[in-house]
Amino acid sequence: MIHHLIKEKCKYTDINLQIVLESASWDFLVNSTRINPQLMTIIPKPTVDNYVLQDIVAIPMENPIPWKVMGSRLKKDNHSTIEEYIFNKILEKFHVI
Repeated sequence: MIHHLIKEKCKYTDINLQIVLESASWDFLVNSTRINPQLMTIIPKPTVDNYVLQDIVAIPMENPIPWKVMGSRLKKDNHSTIEEYIFNKILEKFHVI
């Protein structure tokens, strides 16, 4: 989804992207910029906090694309104990409950 939001934003603002590679792996994208100084990547701000960026410059966007993460699961009357436990732990981790 982020991929589509970025492309749409660039199209809307008349920015012509020169896409060399695409990946769903943020590790791959970050490390590609380390290997090739002619590359830049666009990744969500929350993921930047997971990397040591001593050799990479992170520049925040002036008008960032909103990115909302949502959790979902099957709607059913009863969830197993383990399903409830895992779902609640995920919510706790993201400070939802």
